Amino acid sequence: MPLPIFSGIGVLVVVVPLLTGAEFALLDTTLTLRAGAVVAVLGAAFALDDTADDMTRALPYPRTRVVTLRAAVALAAVALSCAVQYALAPLITAPGQPLPLMGLMLEPVTLTAWTLTAAAAAAGRRGEGTGGVAAAPLLALLVLGAALLPEHLSLFAELFTPEFPTSRWRWGALLLLSSVLWGVVTRDNGLPPLLSRLRGKR
Repeated sequence: MPLPIFSGIGVLVVVVPLLTGAEFALLDTTLTLRAGAVVAVLGAAFALDDTADDMTRALPYPRTRVVTLRAAVALAAVALSCAVQYALAPLITAPGQPLPLMGLMLEPVTLTAWTLTAAAAAAGRRGEGTGGVAAAPLLALLVLGAALLPEHLSLFAELFTPEFPTSRWRWGALLLLSSVLWGVVTRDNGLPPLLSRLRGKR
């Protein structure tokens, strides 16, 4: 349930200034879109919390497949929320300003990937239904850490600055790393081998 709620709230972050008749400068629009995207990603933190765990474990499918399917739905929901926000962006921006917003999409996708990976790892260590408790604070730390990076290492670089293209490569590298970690974390019926052994010793 949190997934559609936070996806909708992310859209509202853009709708509210639209309803007030705002005409932002490009920087303000970018900040608004990034804030809306982070809110949407927050819903993904709870996407793997399976309240019907006893039922889904009885399905004739590997646990990894169920977890991956839920993650794919979460990623699609975040992407849809951000797409709606980006479509509304020209309506809250002062006329005559270019908006190459597709370059921003890499940010919520990468944040979602890291959030889901953290949720899967937490669920493996603490049990089902606990992934969001660990993933949500991690998302906050990731965003805060990215915002505090020095300019030459910036991730949230401004559009049309020399740092922006380089920051896309950094986001891409983080996305690749999260994909590798996801493969490790969700292996062995949805639990990392190390975590599976730890739980087996309890």
